[in-house]
Amino acid sequence: MLALGLFLLCTVPSGPRNIIRMISWIPLLGKEGLINSALGAAGVIDQPLDILLFSSLAVVIAYVTS
Repeated sequence: MLALGLFLLCTVPSGPRNIIRMISWIPLLGKEGLINSALGAAGVIDQPLDILLFSSLAVVIAYVTS
């Protein structure tokens, strides 16, 4: 029981910070995000790229920048 309490004491404070960091990538990598909008305006793509947000690429980007 003590081990569980110490584990929660150490891990819970960093949880909200990580969640906020992950959510903050949505305006950049989302379907209507900055990157898709810029690529669409430049004529590089015809429709938004799903791979930017819902893929392992997005996970790697989020982890590398954290």
